[in-house]
Amino acid sequence: MSIFKLKSCPYCAEETSNSYACHECFKELKTLCNFKIGKTKDCFFITAPFIYKDLVRDAILDFKFNEKIYFCKSFAAFMAACKLPKFDLLVAVPTYEKKRNSSKEIAIHLKKHIKIKFIKKAVIKIKKTKAQHNCDYFNRLTNLKGAFKINEKKAKFLVGKNILICDDIITTSTTVQEMANVLKKAGANKVGAISFAVSEKLF
Repeated sequence: MSIFKLKSCPYCAEETSNSYACHECFKELKTLCNFKIGKTKDCFFITAPFIYKDLVRDAILDFKFNEKIYFCKSFAAFMAACKLPKFDLLVAVPTYEKKRNSSKEIAIHLKKHIKIKFIKKAVIKIKKTKAQHNCDYFNRLTNLKGAFKINEKKAKFLVGKNILICDDIITTSTTVQEMANVLKKAGANKVGAISFAVSEKLF
């Protein structure tokens, strides 16, 4: 994995030159290490290095809502430690219109670690939906129905490929299932997904 210097540890805010986290947080992260593997109807492989709780949850919330964009370097490095099947392409979960895309920010760094081509805007979001974190569990299952479609300009690159979806957190797997569905309909061979953390109750 490449070496980079963080401004501060994403998990405790202490200054550190460690590539991923400060020494103390690294030890605590080991207790949350998950590498859980699951699947959905159209997404044959879903994995993440951590369970969404404690300092992992706090770091993700800071990254998403407090503009701590540089955290994505640490997230990507840990995600790259997951054992993955062979994938040809990496895509990111899209946002509606021009909102900040945290999944894309992670994917830009993840592609360097796992040596895979990242196709930007392969899938686009065509429907404005409620933020998943603002929905209860049951509404999350239907909130994104019909929200995604393939970018016609990128469609030819997806045919016959094994595609890995990058997300920041997977809670119900609804997002990656909807993404996988449109990718499969566009001709993708197999579709998998990876995130920094997954819900403790998932799978």
